[in-house]
Amino acid sequence: MSLFKSSISAVSATASAKIFTAIGAVVVLWLINEIAGKTGLGLAMLAYALHYIFATAIAAFFQAITTYHVARDPGHHSKKTGVCLTYGIIVGFVVAYGAMIYADNIAALLGVENFAMWFSAMALMIPAFIANAILSANERARGNVPRTMMFFEILPMVFQIGALAALLYWAIPSGGLGDSAALGWSETYIGWSFVLAYALPFIMLYLRAPVTPRLKARLLSGWDIKHGLSASVEQITHKSMHHAVLVFLGILTMPWVVAEFALALRFANFLMLPKLAVSQLQVPRMGRFLKDKNLAILVREFDLMRMASLAMTILLSAVFLIIAPPLFGLFGGYDDVYTLFSLLAVAAVIRAGFGTISDYMGIAGYDSSVRALQIITFSFVIFGLAVMAPIYGGVGAGLVIVASLVFSLFVLAITALVKDGLNSFSFAAILIMVGASGMILSTGFGALPNDQAALGLLLALLIGMVIDRDLLKSLYPAPPPST
Repeated sequence: MSLFKSSISAVSATASAKIFTAIGAVVVLWLINEIAGKTGLGLAMLAYALHYIFATAIAAFFQAITTYHVARDPGHHSKKTGVCLTYGIIVGFVVAYGAMIYADNIAALLGVENFAMWFSAMALMIPAFIANAILSANERARGNVPRTMMFFEILPMVFQIGALAALLYWAIPSGGLGDSAALGWSETYIGWSFVLAYALPFIMLYLRAPVTPRLKARLLSGWDIKHGLSASVEQITHKSMHHAVLVFLGILTMPWVVAEFALALRFANFLMLPKLAVSQLQVPRMGRFLKDKNLAILVREFDLMRMASLAMTILLSAVFLIIAPPLFGLFGGYDDVYTLFSLLAVAAVIRAGFGTISDYMGIAGYDSSVRALQIITFSFVIFGLAVMAPIYGGVGAGLVIVASLVFSLFVLAITALVKDGLNSFSFAAILIMVGASGMILSTGFGALPNDQAALGLLLALLIGMVIDRDLLKSLYPAPPPST
């Protein structure tokens, strides 16, 4: 089987759950927008982003410990899973209780009006998310990946859509709720939809694969604590970056700006699926090549997979440039979202254009350098938002994200070149990134019709692939040797 066919097989096998959750996330935003209006959506997304940062940072600590030990010896280390689950739930409830008690103080500190009730109503999402995340990590470490995807990604989305749809159906006969929902029950029910989205799958998974709770904290070693803290830092400074952007937009601008950015972000997530799926195939192979010190094959496959990921991202971008405006129109009153989406689409193209360089750095043993760069990039984003967001709103946030991404990926590529001699730069990839980014921004800022920009994207991709013929050659298996 050719490399291209192998990558397509990996995409179809790993992306189905991600596609479902990406679509579901857009549906969730539409339902909340219909129930609570644009301001309500912004406040809901601000509350969710804050709780998500808390929940994922705590969950990452216990997930890292669980995954490391269970994957190596599932039977012997099941006790550690019980400890992680027990203390994860306890810490989650403590943080949630604090969020409910001090909701008014937090809202006043952030300077966001009508935020306290949203923040308080969604607080119990924290222990529910943590519990489901730890138990799902235990299943993934045991090799039950389909079960993990079902209970951690698919079912939470199904339950939340069901709860919000029921709430919308209930609200419509009375004329809807809109932005004037003053009694507070809409905030409460929307908040509880986030809580139940994670609590119900956790209960179902626990009944299917129970873990004995344990309070023996001494089962966790000093190394476990250090390993968990490292995962938490990475979660906050890297994986939760977009949620941190939503929080700072909520503090520095207005709730409706948060709503617009959240909507643009959900649509841009579709453009990140090709790189995510392709990396599922490439990263394990990269580890084997490094172990065998076969740098030549690693570089060749890096280039091929990078171009394949970039090509699929460009094709998806061209499609979304056409279909995004009418889809945004379904939400009503989101005229500036297309510009925000274009900036985030450029970010997706840049990610694909640099390939899996960040994964390589981790596999090659430069974890401390990667962590340091993540902290520097996170600080750069926060500083950039403080300067740009009050002036340019969501567009300023998008520009900061693009700039920080170019900076961090360029530093990683230079580091790999200097330390290991891995030249991850490609003239064809750079040409495609520059040309595609120009076309996307031209239509995003109104200088070019979206259909012409989509054609321009395809042209940039075609020129780049002609220059770099290796990807075209990999579309077909090599001919048999002549006799």
